[in-house]
Amino acid sequence: MAWKIAKIPEAKGEIDKYLATIDNPTIAAAAIVELRGHLDRIVENPKIGSAPNGPFEPRHVYQFQLRAAGRCYAHIAYRVADDGEILVLGFSYSAKAE
Repeated sequence: MAWKIAKIPEAKGEIDKYLATIDNPTIAAAAIVELRGHLDRIVENPKIGSAPNGPFEPRHVYQFQLRAAGRCYAHIAYRVADDGEILVLGFSYSAKAE
């Protein structure tokens, strides 16, 4: 079974907001490559994220650092559908850490 990623429009908007905070186009491109690498890690191992407890929590949360545009902490919420598709439900990031 092949894995693929589908982004919910709200999650795509959150990712776009993060990328809009980066002024330098070269650094923005590096941030896209870095973020894509983290999405690839989820595809390679869908159980990499922690799963909150509860009967109505079918999602996983993967936490990581983004360093291309200055270090910040990010989270991707996702769930794995029965057909193997990974749905990115949300993306959030903290302010850049010093």
